[in-house]
Amino acid sequence: MRQTRRDCLTLLGAGLLPFRASAAGAESASLRALAARTGITFGTAATHELFDDETYRALIVQQCGIIVPGRGLKFDWLRPDEKSFAFEEGDRLLAFAKAQGLAMRGHTLIWNDWPPDWLKRAPLSTLPYILDQHVERVMTHYAGALQSWDVVNEPFVAWGNAPGGFRQGPWYSAMGPDYIFRAFQRAAAADPRTKLVLNEAWTERSDVYGLAVRKSLLRLVDQIKDKGLRLDAIGLQAHLDPAIAYDDASFVDFLHALEARGVEIYITELDINDASYSGSFAERDKQAADRVYTFLKHALSVKALGMVVCWGLADRYTWLREPSVLAALKLTRLARALPYDDDLQPKPMRDALARAFLEREI
Repeated sequence: MRQTRRDCLTLLGAGLLPFRASAAGAESASLRALAARTGITFGTAATHELFDDETYRALIVQQCGIIVPGRGLKFDWLRPDEKSFAFEEGDRLLAFAKAQGLAMRGHTLIWNDWPPDWLKRAPLSTLPYILDQHVERVMTHYAGALQSWDVVNEPFVAWGNAPGGFRQGPWYSAMGPDYIFRAFQRAAAADPRTKLVLNEAWTERSDVYGLAVRKSLLRLVDQIKDKGLRLDAIGLQAHLDPAIAYDDASFVDFLHALEARGVEIYITELDINDASYSGSFAERDKQAADRVYTFLKHALSVKALGMVVCWGLADRYTWLREPSVLAALKLTRLARALPYDDDLQPKPMRDALARAFLEREI
């Protein structure tokens, strides 16, 4: 049977046909399909807004192949007290993903930031047991249902004063860096099917902080591997800030260094802080799109890169507009950080993503 152009676009949107580059096709095809043609899984973080906003929910289903809970699987959200596990939000997101044919990532099992008050009060001697219990219970609850888990999130912070640049917090205070190895050991035992990920920030920047974290992260990957622990992928957040020094070529060298260590690479939290751009919305959006395109074009040249996840899909839901973030970063205007605007209309950043996916060499 002869396929019409409409038939082809329908199949392409479902990810069932290879894409042939054209401006019209790029506008018609979903980001999910454009990414998938070269082996990339594209998706977004989501929380309650996925259920509160019907139009936004439809956009996510149309454009994404994977979702990531922005809060529902974090320790402080899951564990309101020492004895409870609040799986409701995570379970709801997973049920939604399954119903829509989407994959889902787990984010995040162990993180030194944002510990609940009860954990901060717990005797340090009890934290190894609490870590074991948490990892085993949560991993078992979702065993085989998720594409991957961020087992440890942001182990480093370059301006911290812990030896080796490690991020301090209850887990580090109780066990030092060994909490990382313990978490991966327990996670692998609890769920042998789900991919285990070490997720980190800062590495997209080429200032003294970013370079320090790159060095520390490579050393940690070697240590995890040397201990015979399973590490399937490295997640790199990529919260782009054009006001901070960057060098995409050196970032690619870093990605190749990870690739040589036998791990997959995920871009896990892509967005852009456009505060340093001036001009109208249109001018800011163009500059942001150019930066995202250039960054992603370089990153996609590395074969080990298999996933790109934006930290939200539309500006109305960017974390950069949260009051605490506005205050901390001293932002004086609302960020335009994501591929779609407040009205859920595509921006130049959406075109930048599409172009980068289209131009990837297969």
